[in-house]
Amino acid sequence: MYFQKLVLPIEKNTSNSQLHQVQLKKIFAYGDNNFGDVGFGCLYRCVQTLRSFYENPNVTVKSLMRRLDKEPNDDAPLISMWAEPSDVPILIALDPRFPQVCHSVIFSKNADDAKQLLKRPPQRAFITDYDELIFDPKSLWTFIDTSIVAGHPLIADDKTCSYVVYGTYLDKTTDQKYLCIIDPHRSDFRQRMYSWSSFIKRQWLLATRDLPCSCNLDDTNHYDMKMKITEKQKTKQNKYEDE
Repeated sequence: MYFQKLVLPIEKNTSNSQLHQVQLKKIFAYGDNNFGDVGFGCLYRCVQTLRSFYENPNVTVKSLMRRLDKEPNDDAPLISMWAEPSDVPILIALDPRFPQVCHSVIFSKNADDAKQLLKRPPQRAFITDYDELIFDPKSLWTFIDTSIVAGHPLIADDKTCSYVVYGTYLDKTTDQKYLCIIDPHRSDFRQRMYSWSSFIKRQWLLATRDLPCSCNLDDTNHYDMKMKITEKQKTKQNKYEDE
């Protein structure tokens, strides 16, 4: 079972447990604001949740889509309206002409598998659009936990579904680990726990606000790539500057 209802201990940190958590301000999910986005809107909803957390002005899914030159279309394939973590810098920014500096990661077994992951539809991003490849689960946990401790929730996407990760929980007696997530696909209990053992069985694309590379990851377990704005983002930025 991947998910379970969020039930955390009364004492957040004891000698037997450790909980790191960001206190989100507002949670968004499919169908909020009477907008039908089932099947394509999960990452946009995650962005809305993060924008609320950072006290950025709230934006609609439609306005976020327009930042990517997309429009809601009942006749179009749902996948054509998807967004991906590589789009987060533009979506979360106050002004789309100036993308928010973010840190993006691909978690996979190796570089070849990461490239294959990005080839899955809608196939809009390239491996160089991400800052870091992580191959080792321990390094990934360190990256996620470091982001949470720094006060930055993350967006995690498996190329089909997106979630907000806003907490880590470690049971020191059993070494069981869980992620506290927001599931934008749910209309009922949106705050859920994702078992770490299930999470690392899948490949993930992750994005968070920019962090220093302070995780001390071993060279065999990750590969750092220089932060840069993608060609598509540059085109988008130039378009706004020309208007």
